[in-house]
Formats: sequence, C-alpha cells, structure tokens
Amino acid sequence: MYLTQIVVDLKEAFRQRLVDAYAWHQALWKAFPNHGGKDRDFLIRTEMRRDCHQTLLLSPEAPMPCGWGKWETKDVMQTFLEQETYLFDLRANPVVSKSVPWDGQAPRPRGKRQPILESGELEDWIHRKGESGGFEVDRSQLEIGVPAQQRFRKKGQDGVHTRVDFRGMLTVRDRGTFRAAFRKGIGPAKAFGFGLLMLRPI
Repeated sequence: MYLTQIVVDLKEAFRQRLVDAYAWHQALWKAFPNHGGKDRDFLIRTEMRRDCHQTLLLSPEAPMPCGWGKWETKDVMQTFLEQETYLFDLRANPVVSKSVPWDGQAPRPRGKRQPILESGELEDWIHRKGESGGFEVDRSQLEIGVPAQQRFRKKGQDGVHTRVDFRGMLTVRDRGTFRAAFRKGIGPAKAFGFGLLMLRPI
C-alpha cells in the first residue's frame, strides 16, 4: 500500500474544479492510468485548510502526480500493520438500513439507508465495524464528533451525506481481517471521502 499527501492551494484547486470530495475522487482516477476500468481501489480524505486543500490518498499502487499540487508518496511498510494497539482517526458516513413497505407480491424493495445521528447508536456502529474489521475499539477512549452535512455534486445532481469523525484507540484482534479493513476502508460512501482509517501505533 502507498500513502500520498497532496497539497493544493485554493486558486489551483478552483482551476482544477476540486470543489468537494467526490470531485477529488474523480480527478484522482487520472493518477492511475493503468487501472484498466477496474473498480475504485483507493481511499481518500480531504481537508480544507486556511490557504489550501490537503488530501490523503491510500492506494495499492503508487499514483502518478497529475501535474498540479504538491505530491508526496510513502510506502506503508509491512511492519506498520503488525502492531497491537493504535490511535485512530476515522471520518465515516454511518448509516442504517430501514425497511420499507412491501405488498408481498412485487420483488421486496431494498431497505432505505438513513443516517445515524444519536451518540449511543453511533458508538454501537463503530463497535460493530470494529468487530467485522478485526479490531476492538476502547470505549473509554472513544471520541465521537457532532454529525455534520457534507455536500457533493455528482453527474449534475446535488447530494448530501452525514459526516461523523471518530477518534480513539483500537486493539487488533484478527490481523488478516484488520489488514483487509485498512485496505478497503470502513463504512459506505468511500468514493465521497469516507472510510480511510488513519492510524498511529502506540
């Protein structure tokens, strides 16, 4: 895996139309010219600073800089994911699937995704993700940010996701599953800047 930091000043970001996380996602496809039509296999997290945009890109192959911004790529060493405990920072889109009415005849409709907003339910959500991702979140150290709206534009249509930041400490319980979760990301809407599990070994 490779972790790339991309810093773009606000004027250049405007010229490149990097107006939201989905626009970043679309632009960064060009950094992988040999993807051959494969599905997205990279994760991003974008922050807007006072005078620039800062984006982290986690990918299975090293990206090719696109000719704008300052790019710095580092290997994610094998040993990095072999620690037992980490501090973590995760920006996620926590949702729950709600059932919808069904007449019993037509194909059963898929459940409708609803954002999770209540703090207790958010805590349960991150613990479930930990269980399925091979790690355990320390409840005593967990910090959950206030849910906020994150807007985007896709194919000419405006949309919005609910963004929640989780911070705390985790302990690895299943190494292989943990590695896969780190690589694939946590939760839905990964093309919109969610799911990148930022780690610092303790």
